[in-house]
Amino acid sequence: KALQDGKADVAEQSYRQMLEKYPRSPARGDALFNLAKLELLRNHPDAALNAFWEVVDSGAPPVTASVAY
Repeated sequence: KALQDGKADVAEQSYRQMLEKYPRSPARGDALFNLAKLELLRNHPDAALNAFWEVVDSGAPPVTASVAY
């Protein structure tokens, strides 16, 4: 929701906290994917590419991983 509201910093913090607190969460792929999108929004294509690869490597559900791939 924070990302949709234009609060990228808040969204990033929320995703990172979730990943740290719940590293095996089924939502892990979504959080990683959204962090990658944040890097694109910030015009950091190399960081975004690395983050999208992390989605693929994370074992995220096929739908999320295929979009990142």
